[in-house]
Amino acid sequence: MQSCAQKNNSDNQTIRILEKLGVMENFQNAVKDFTPEALVNKNATIDSNSLASYKSKYFEPDLSHVLAKQMETIYSKEELDMIEPLDPEAMISHDPNKFKSFEDRLEKLYDEIYIDGNKLLSGIQETGQANPEKPFEFFTIKRPNGIYLVEAYDSYLPQNSKIATNALIDAKNFIDPQFEEISMASYGISFQLKESDQKLLDELLNKDPKTIVALIVNEKMVSLRQVDLIKTDHGYQWFAPWSEEEIKNFISALKQ
Repeated sequence: MQSCAQKNNSDNQTIRILEKLGVMENFQNAVKDFTPEALVNKNATIDSNSLASYKSKYFEPDLSHVLAKQMETIYSKEELDMIEPLDPEAMISHDPNKFKSFEDRLEKLYDEIYIDGNKLLSGIQETGQANPEKPFEFFTIKRPNGIYLVEAYDSYLPQNSKIATNALIDAKNFIDPQFEEISMASYGISFQLKESDQKLLDELLNKDPKTIVALIVNEKMVSLRQVDLIKTDHGYQWFAPWSEEEIKNFISALKQ
């Protein structure tokens, strides 16, 4: 079994190689906005337990050792000994396929940091297994009730949505929330808005009718909608892929 001292020496050698290749500096720059410290600076309300898990996964004992582990998964100690004296170009050309595999691992690591970092910023916490038939039910969102801007989302992965920290329209401004049967076994929520809030949505509509907004109630995403799809002749209507009972619970919360 490799001792702690041997492991540290191995990591230090790999870190030297990564620095020589420029990988260390490039990756650190790529994720600088997603370090635990940077996330807290952007959103001081991030759940402390979730932040600790994120830090443990990607930044402990520090990012350099996390990156070293990625390289040591691809290259053996003997191979690292062999390439360490080489210049960066020779390191890469020593075994291009292995280096490509290493780059693929770094890309995957970056994607995971990006997604999980944005979940923390958005207050999203997964509470169960994803279910395409009930896409919003397995995660919570630590946000007060209201309408929020969503910068990016994937309709198949709504838990990866990037949600604004502050509400565009606070739910206390909703007027007369009502249950709507949009079609057979298809339900939603409708409400009125005062003129100043209507103006906010109209400005979004004029800027980009495909702008995505989310309705959040009881720390659940009721639905994601394009801003051009929510306004009707009778107010603002939100289709919601929830059960009739759950939607009525949302409405009760909005009326309190």
